[in-house]
Amino acid sequence: MIKREIGSDFYLSRSETGSQQEAGPLALELSLTDRRYLSSGRQAIRYCLRDLGAVPKRALLPEFTCTSVIQAFLQEDYQLAFYPLDRDLGMTSSQLIEEAQKQAARVLLFHPYFGFDSLEMDQAFPEDLVVIHDASQSFASNLSYPGVDYRMVSIRKWGPFSDGGFCGKWTGPFRDQGQLPDDREVNRLVQEAYALKAAYIEAGQGDKASYLDLYRQALTLLSGREGLYAMDPQARDLYLHYDWEAMGQKRRANYQALLAYPRWSDLGQLIFPQLDREDLVPLYFPFYVGAGRRDQLQAFLIGRDIYAPVIWPCPDYLKMRGVSPQVARLYQEILVLPIDQRYGRQDMERIHQALDDYLEGEVKDLV
Repeated sequence: MIKREIGSDFYLSRSETGSQQEAGPLALELSLTDRRYLSSGRQAIRYCLRDLGAVPKRALLPEFTCTSVIQAFLQEDYQLAFYPLDRDLGMTSSQLIEEAQKQAARVLLFHPYFGFDSLEMDQAFPEDLVVIHDASQSFASNLSYPGVDYRMVSIRKWGPFSDGGFCGKWTGPFRDQGQLPDDREVNRLVQEAYALKAAYIEAGQGDKASYLDLYRQALTLLSGREGLYAMDPQARDLYLHYDWEAMGQKRRANYQALLAYPRWSDLGQLIFPQLDREDLVPLYFPFYVGAGRRDQLQAFLIGRDIYAPVIWPCPDYLKMRGVSPQVARLYQEILVLPIDQRYGRQDMERIHQALDDYLEGEVKDLV
């Protein structure tokens, strides 16, 4: 008996185990002069920061970001400034350069959001500004920005990889930072969780609480790591042999299927209402839920075994510091739907039906 949850943590399914491709360099890596594989995206950022040497430790980050990105800079003793975003998550390079100059920042990190090209290059980045392209949400899209010094990715967001972070450099080799150990404890927990979830989803065996507890243990350990670790060899081998082309095709088809839902205006507002470039691969399907209904809709979907996460909750660091009104509203209203390679047309139709049922329930409540 196969259980049809939509969303939640990845696991290594039988179909993914059997669909591996011949190894070869990914398009993401082809133009880089050097690359490293680490245990997480946060560690990949830290590896880049340690590579900089004597650059003044003041960085400019987006207000819409995750705790792990902020934590990476704080662990390397950086002072932080933040730039706001518009509701469409767009920005221009000239805005970033102006803000970096105003904040006296020597390091800039930016995210293209959810796989879309949300940075307009209207001005070249200056040579004295170190630029890090966080491609964690745009890993599979063909996005390239002149003047970037480093690119990093949290690989775990994209598939059943027990750990994984990647960083690459354009301007020569990385400085030697020594041989990094594997994080065997984290990988053991995740691989055990994968096995239990596979048995639960594909054979109806075991209980959900067991593998969820293992995922939580692994995430707690990973978040608390102070040192740097290399990517697990088994996870790296899967990454290098994964069927990325099929993954991209599935995600694009699922995104288009959700775009076709006719009642988005009744729910809120789409953030990226078109997928008009063949070289873009979305991470999720993001939208804003209006009128304070996000938690209600999220709970309703969970009742239908559809797990729509909030990407991202506002980090505690930014709650204390404060963000611009438009970004505060963004944190309050954003919700994303899963569209990854585990799912197909029938799953997207299930989401359509669940959204219809939610809206019909709202109408009945008003009568």
